[in-house]
Amino acid sequence: MSSRPKTQVHIVTGKGGVGKSTLSASIARALSDKGEGPVLLIEVQGSGRSLELLGLEDHFRYEAQAVPEMNNVWACRILPRPAFRQYFSLLLALGQQDSAFAQFTSGLRDRLVDTVLDNKVVSAFVDVCPGLEPAALLGKVHWEATEGLAPEIDRPWRHVVMDAPSTGHALMLFRSTQALVEVFGTGIVFKQASDIMSLMRDASTTRLYVLSTPEELPLKEATDLASGLATIGLPRPRFVLNRVRPMTQTGPDAPSGESLEKWNPQWAREARLEGERSQEEAALLGDFLSQHQIADFAARIPEIFAARDPLSPIVSLCKELVAK
Repeated sequence: MSSRPKTQVHIVTGKGGVGKSTLSASIARALSDKGEGPVLLIEVQGSGRSLELLGLEDHFRYEAQAVPEMNNVWACRILPRPAFRQYFSLLLALGQQDSAFAQFTSGLRDRLVDTVLDNKVVSAFVDVCPGLEPAALLGKVHWEATEGLAPEIDRPWRHVVMDAPSTGHALMLFRSTQALVEVFGTGIVFKQASDIMSLMRDASTTRLYVLSTPEELPLKEATDLASGLATIGLPRPRFVLNRVRPMTQTGPDAPSGESLEKWNPQWAREARLEGERSQEEAALLGDFLSQHQIADFAARIPEIFAARDPLSPIVSLCKELVAK
C-alpha cells in the first residue's frame, strides 16, 4: 500500500487590513493555474473575504465546496466552536471515520458528541480552557493535510491554504496548541496537539507567509509575530510586502523639478510628496530587513488601483512565491 503523499500547507497572516485574504485567495488560484490541485482554501474566523474573491459570496459552511470556474479548488470557512465539535467527533472515531463501522455509527457518535459537549461540566471546562478551541482550528488544518480528501474525486489535498486570523490571534493559535502539549504531557489531547505542532514546525511541509504594508505599525506586528513564532520553534516566515509605492520617475527622460514646476505645479507637489514618502518607506524597510537579516522580501506586490479582477495582477507573483 503506497504511503500518502505530503500535503503542502500555506498559512497566511498579517495585520488586519493589509490584504491577507487577497493573498490567500491568490495563492489558491495560482496553484490551480499551475495544475497543482486539488487545493483546499480554509478561511479561519474572519470576514469571508477570501471566499468572496473566489466567487463564494454566500458560502459560510464548514464543509468544503467546489470553487466555481476554477479547476480542482475547494474552500470552506471554520469557526472555533463548530471546529471543536467536529474535531471531537473525529477523535471519537479514532481516525477511522471512513470505515463502514464508523459510518454506520455516525448518527450515534453525533448524538454522543452533542450530549458530551452540551453537558454543563464539560462546557464549563471548554470555556475555562481557552486553548482547546483555538487548537481545534489548527487541528482542522492538520487533519485535512494528513487525512482529508477532496470531495467527489477522493484524492488527498496537494495543497491546503489557510487564510489565518490577524497577527496577534494567529500567534495565539500556535501558542494555545503548544500550551496543550506542555500542560497535558500525556494522553490523547497531548498526542493530538503534539502532532499538530510537529506539522507546523516542519519547514518542508508548512510555509508561513506574513503579509505587511510598508508602514510602521504593520511592520512592527510582523516583527512581533516572527519573534513569537521563533520562541515556539516554528520556521521563519516568508515576509511579503503589499501595496508597494511606485518610485518617483528617474532617468534621462524624467523632467527636472524646475521644468515640472512650470509645466504642472500640482504634479510637481505630488512628485515631491511621493519622493519623500518613498524615501521614508525605503528607510523603514531597510531597517526591517536588517533586523531580520534577510536580503529582501519573498515577494513585493505593487500598489494596484481599479483592478476589475483584484486577483489577476497578483496571481503571477504568487506562482513565483509558492515555487520558491
